[in-house]
Amino acid sequence: MNISKLALALTSVLFAASTASAQLSAYGTVTVRRMTDIPYTQGSTTNTNGSIDPVGGTGGIFYDFRNVGPVRLGVDARGSIVNSTQGAYSAYNAGGGHIRSGLAGIRATFHTPFVPLKPYVQGSVGVASTNFGTQYNSSLATSGVSSTTGVQYSTHLEYDAFAGLDISILPVLDFRVVELGYGAVEGNSHTYPLGTISTGIVFHLPFGLGK
Repeated sequence: MNISKLALALTSVLFAASTASAQLSAYGTVTVRRMTDIPYTQGSTTNTNGSIDPVGGTGGIFYDFRNVGPVRLGVDARGSIVNSTQGAYSAYNAGGGHIRSGLAGIRATFHTPFVPLKPYVQGSVGVASTNFGTQYNSSLATSGVSSTTGVQYSTHLEYDAFAGLDISILPVLDFRVVELGYGAVEGNSHTYPLGTISTGIVFHLPFGLGK
């Protein structure tokens, strides 16, 4: 092997190593969320059933940028829209249950002996726009509220922890077997626990970033 070929080979190896920790990806999932501990009543007469279970979708992107031992660090941004016809009222559907979220956070993917498996954990924070499964606006208190028509949203702080498993199918495609999340929405001086379960697909975008 002459000097030029050796130099080319070394350059290729160094380039591959320098880009190996960088990966931009996009994903889409089917998402089910469960908001619980909803204490509010329909006016002052009919109790709520305490929870809503809206279904919808989540879309997002993540950028894995650095390897630290067996862990690959990255950032994630996502948005989700989930809806249900059944609201938090035990007597009738009313306005249904609706949650719209925008979140950003830090993620860590773990290398495993079985290379196609990509378990990860993530912490995210952002905002949620929701009607809490009721059709009353403003303070949504248990008394002294006025009835409204249509779905009345209000925006609040949301935070979540996620854990999931992706399986590599092709160099540009993963199957997100499952993602489980638990967090809360902070609204109206009350904490609403929020659970999430999702499944979907992940695309690795070909923007010159190695996997």
